[in-house]
Amino acid sequence: AVVVGESEMRMGGVAFKAVQIRYTGWVTLPNSRMTLGSPISGTFKATAWYATEFGRPIRFESEVYVQATRTSVKEVVEFTRVVRAN
Repeated sequence: AVVVGESEMRMGGVAFKAVQIRYTGWVTLPNSRMTLGSPISGTFKATAWYATEFGRPIRFESEVYVQATRTSVKEVVEFTRVVRAN
């Protein structure tokens, strides 16, 4: 993992700082429709935005690419609002 830097993000009109972290590596996929019935490996890339104010990641993007099947799967998980207790 590599820390890319800090940036300001906005969510629901609220601004806060987040640390951007990049991950790269390999992943082995079990038997599935994507792997045509047998386990195969692929590359893995991901970026997480970690908000120190909340003590957790608030956005995560990932991509797995399998050369053998020329298949790419992308996923994004993101918090969409901030609710503060009064």
